[in-house]
Amino acid sequence: MKKILAFALGTIIIGLFLAVPIVLSATGPPYPIAPYPTIVWKDNFESYRCNKFPSKTWAIVFNGAGTSNQHVSCTVAYDGTHSLHLLGTNGWSATVSRNVPLNINTIGLSVWVYPTATTATTLYVATVSFFWKPTTTYQWGVHIAQVGFLGNGKIVYEDDGSTIGTWTPNTWVKITIILCKGNGNILFAWVYINDVFVYGGDAAYGITGALSNVQSVSLEGQWAGADVYFDAVEVFTL
Repeated sequence: MKKILAFALGTIIIGLFLAVPIVLSATGPPYPIAPYPTIVWKDNFESYRCNKFPSKTWAIVFNGAGTSNQHVSCTVAYDGTHSLHLLGTNGWSATVSRNVPLNINTIGLSVWVYPTATTATTLYVATVSFFWKPTTTYQWGVHIAQVGFLGNGKIVYEDDGSTIGTWTPNTWVKITIILCKGNGNILFAWVYINDVFVYGGDAAYGITGALSNVQSVSLEGQWAGADVYFDAVEVFTL
């Protein structure tokens, strides 16, 4: 009987989470992180050819250590046998993007990241974020709610420089970012590492136009010049 009551109570609690509207706040997670309610698109790179860039769905914004180094890998993977390999170089990142729907009140990005090396440096090894690249202003693009892997082993929320976790080489780490529009010209972000809530705060603070111009998601191999792999990318709405 106790088991039945516990199950019923759990069902009611889950139902309340699903039924109650999301409260926009920077103080905590908006809902249980998984499973994601509505998948916009997901990609585990299984349908692409090895050593080729998946140009039909992804775009190279900046080519890092050369276009030929940005490709599908068939040697490292989290989900299946394929992943996306990126390699940046000092002073020039390898940035790729894929479009998401515009003007969504709440949108999420989930991705597994596998950096292969770390160094005693504050250069970034990899980043993930939402992205906006206007044609006139902000020529390098605007990274929104960006999470970065520093070469010294820290994981940082770049909008304010907060350290939100740590990482070790050759280990898969799941990053989930949920982006929410608040009242006025405000964006909130919640960040999870391996499905554990680690951060809530402002995103793209003071960037005019960012609220309505989240165009894509961005994956980057950064200036530290280490091989990075990305897999099981999911974009979802709430």
